[in-house]
Amino acid sequence: MTDHEKDRLRRKMEEVAALPADDSRHEEVFRQISQAGPWAEQYWLELLRDDEKLRLVLRHVHPFEDLQERLMKIPATTVLRRTNVRRSLVSAGVVVICLIVAVWVSLPAMRTGPTLAEATRALAALTATDHLKRPVLTVETAMPSEIVARFEAAVKFPISIPALGKEYDLLGGRVCKFGTKPIIYTRWQHRGRDHSLYQVRLGDFDLPRGFMTQVVTVPPTQAETSGYRVTLWAEGDCAFASVCEDKQGSGELSAPPCGAT
Repeated sequence: MTDHEKDRLRRKMEEVAALPADDSRHEEVFRQISQAGPWAEQYWLELLRDDEKLRLVLRHVHPFEDLQERLMKIPATTVLRRTNVRRSLVSAGVVVICLIVAVWVSLPAMRTGPTLAEATRALAALTATDHLKRPVLTVETAMPSEIVARFEAAVKFPISIPALGKEYDLLGGRVCKFGTKPIIYTRWQHRGRDHSLYQVRLGDFDLPRGFMTQVVTVPPTQAETSGYRVTLWAEGDCAFASVCEDKQGSGELSAPPCGAT
């Protein structure tokens, strides 16, 4: 990807990040982000955080109730000399600068990150795209303990392999990254269909502790006939995302009754 193409994608991400989470343009950007690679994924997550900062701050900024009325009266009741105009402009500028500084200083304390819907949709898009790539397994095993022993030194969170059910066969796993964030990936097979399971740290993706199970449908691309269903749930300081093809009319979720609680 050329520098010009990267700049164009950055501008598009900045525009879409400010839109509601259910806007259809999110899906198109998710695909482009996944194709662009880690730098785009990291930039998108940072945009979501910054956009939410601004929304939170604006909720706490309230103009004076009679500000508009007072401003409208100025031309009719006051004749300003040039020196007074200059002083007024300087004073107004100082007020604006102070407001900007106050807002900027308050950002870290007020930030809570993206909404749950935004955070889960972003993670669902990343995992569904990665599932489609069918990552190479660096460890092929049916033993969860082997996955833990092999990768526990590669991540800064305790690895957990949920019990998905008797009909789910573990095929193996690997460590991968979304942007700079380490992920534990395992592949399972259920009734002849591949399921991908991702374990991430909650804080890396602005997900709240103990959030309720979320099911996100990721629509198909033009080259696909079906999309993907992503089931996300929390366990301790981590979140899990189970991904599988969404067969229309199958009535089957991407994870079992969440054997994962």
